[in-house]
Amino acid sequence: MIKKITLSTILFLLFSVFNISADNDTDDNEMDGDVLIELKETPKSPTGRPKAPSRQRIDCHYVNGMLYIQFAIPEGNCETTIIDTKNGDSLIYYFDSSAGAFLNIGKLTSFELYIETEKGTSYYGYK
Repeated sequence: MIKKITLSTILFLLFSVFNISADNDTDDNEMDGDVLIELKETPKSPTGRPKAPSRQRIDCHYVNGMLYIQFAIPEGNCETTIIDTKNGDSLIYYFDSSAGAFLNIGKLTSFELYIETEKGTSYYGYK
Protein backbone atom coordinates (compact mmCIF):
# COMPACT_ATOMS: atom_id res chain seq x y z
CA MET A 1 0.00 0.00 0.00
CA ILE A 2 1.47 3.35 -1.02
CA LYS A 3 0.84 6.23 1.38
CA LYS A 4 0.95 9.83 0.21
CA ILE A 5 3.59 11.82 2.08
CA THR A 6 2.64 15.47 2.52
CA LEU A 7 4.84 18.45 3.26
CA SER A 8 3.30 18.70 6.73
CA THR A 9 4.27 15.08 7.47
CA ILE A 10 7.86 15.75 6.42
CA LEU A 11 8.02 18.89 8.58
CA PHE A 12 6.57 16.99 11.54
CA LEU A 13 9.27 14.36 11.21
CA LEU A 14 11.98 17.03 11.00
CA PHE A 15 10.70 18.77 14.13
CA SER A 16 10.56 15.42 15.92
CA VAL A 17 14.09 14.44 14.97
CA PHE A 18 15.78 17.76 15.70
CA ASN A 19 13.70 18.59 18.82
CA ILE A 20 13.07 22.20 17.87
CA SER A 21 11.30 23.93 20.75
CA ALA A 22 9.78 27.32 21.54
CA ASP A 23 12.06 28.15 24.43
CA ASN A 24 15.27 26.72 25.83
CA ASP A 25 14.28 26.76 29.50
CA THR A 26 14.29 23.33 31.10
CA ASP A 27 11.83 22.19 33.71
CA ASP A 28 11.45 18.67 35.11
CA ASN A 29 7.65 18.94 34.82
CA GLU A 30 7.60 19.75 31.11
CA MET A 31 6.48 17.15 28.59
CA ASP A 32 9.13 15.68 26.31
CA GLY A 33 8.81 13.36 23.37
CA ASP A 34 5.76 12.68 21.22
CA VAL A 35 2.40 12.93 23.02
CA LEU A 36 -0.72 11.86 21.11
CA ILE A 37 -3.68 14.18 21.73
CA GLU A 38 -7.04 12.49 21.20
CA LEU A 39 -9.54 14.95 19.73
CA LYS A 40 -13.25 14.32 20.19
CA GLU A 41 -16.14 16.01 18.44
CA THR A 42 -18.10 18.33 20.72
CA PRO A 43 -21.55 16.76 21.14
CA LYS A 44 -24.47 18.68 19.66
CA SER A 45 -28.02 18.66 20.94
CA PRO A 46 -30.01 15.88 19.27
CA THR A 47 -32.33 16.97 16.47
CA GLY A 48 -34.41 14.53 14.46
CA ARG A 49 -33.12 11.11 13.63
CA PRO A 50 -29.58 9.92 14.48
CA LYS A 51 -26.78 10.70 12.06
CA ALA A 52 -24.17 8.30 10.71
CA PRO A 53 -20.83 8.33 12.55
CA SER A 54 -18.24 10.73 11.21
CA ARG A 55 -15.41 9.36 9.06
CA GLN A 56 -13.20 12.25 10.17
CA ARG A 57 -9.84 11.37 11.71
CA ILE A 58 -7.61 14.06 13.15
CA ASP A 59 -3.95 13.31 13.79
CA CYS A 60 -2.79 15.55 16.66
CA HIS A 61 0.61 15.32 18.36
CA TYR A 62 2.46 17.51 20.85
CA VAL A 63 6.25 17.32 20.49
CA ASN A 64 8.61 19.57 22.47
CA GLY A 65 6.52 22.73 22.31
CA MET A 66 5.11 22.11 18.82
CA LEU A 67 1.53 21.02 18.15
CA TYR A 68 0.96 19.08 14.91
CA ILE A 69 -2.63 18.84 13.59
CA GLN A 70 -3.64 17.03 10.37
CA PHE A 71 -7.24 16.44 9.20
CA ALA A 72 -8.00 13.32 7.12
CA ILE A 73 -10.96 15.14 5.54
CA PRO A 74 -10.48 18.93 5.18
CA GLU A 75 -13.11 21.11 6.88
CA GLY A 76 -11.98 24.58 5.76
CA ASN A 77 -10.34 27.21 7.94
CA CYS A 78 -9.96 26.42 11.63
CA GLU A 79 -9.72 28.49 14.77
CA THR A 80 -7.69 26.74 17.47
CA THR A 81 -7.73 27.84 21.10
CA ILE A 82 -5.14 26.45 23.50
CA ILE A 83 -5.58 27.06 27.23
CA ASP A 84 -2.68 26.46 29.61
CA THR A 85 -4.41 24.74 32.55
CA LYS A 86 -1.52 25.61 34.85
CA ASN A 87 -1.90 29.40 34.68
CA GLY A 88 -5.03 29.99 32.55
CA ASP A 89 -3.25 31.71 29.64
CA SER A 90 -4.84 31.16 26.26
CA LEU A 91 -3.53 31.28 22.69
CA ILE A 92 -5.56 31.45 19.47
CA TYR A 93 -4.26 30.18 16.13
CA TYR A 94 -5.81 29.99 12.66
CA PHE A 95 -4.97 27.44 9.95
CA ASP A 96 -6.37 25.76 6.86
CA SER A 97 -7.35 22.14 7.59
CA SER A 98 -6.42 21.01 4.08
CA ALA A 99 -2.76 21.84 4.72
CA GLY A 100 -2.54 20.85 8.38
CA ALA A 101 -0.74 22.90 11.00
CA PHE A 102 2.46 23.15 13.01
CA LEU A 103 1.74 25.45 15.94
CA ASN A 104 4.52 26.66 18.21
CA ILE A 105 2.67 26.69 21.54
CA GLY A 106 5.72 26.41 23.80
CA LYS A 107 6.45 23.82 26.43
CA LEU A 108 3.29 23.28 28.49
CA THR A 109 2.80 20.73 31.24
CA SER A 110 -0.96 20.54 30.64
CA PHE A 111 -3.38 22.24 28.29
CA GLU A 112 -6.85 22.11 26.76
CA LEU A 113 -7.30 22.31 22.99
CA TYR A 114 -10.44 23.51 21.18
CA ILE A 115 -10.84 23.55 17.38
CA GLU A 116 -13.76 25.22 15.57
CA THR A 117 -13.91 24.50 11.82
CA GLU A 118 -15.40 26.56 9.01
CA LYS A 119 -17.79 23.66 8.41
CA GLY A 120 -19.23 24.27 11.90
CA THR A 121 -17.78 21.24 13.67
CA SER A 122 -16.05 21.61 17.03
CA TYR A 123 -13.40 19.35 18.52
CA TYR A 124 -11.72 19.26 21.92
CA GLY A 125 -8.81 17.49 23.53
CA TYR A 126 -6.45 17.86 26.45
CA LYS A 127 -3.12 16.88 27.87
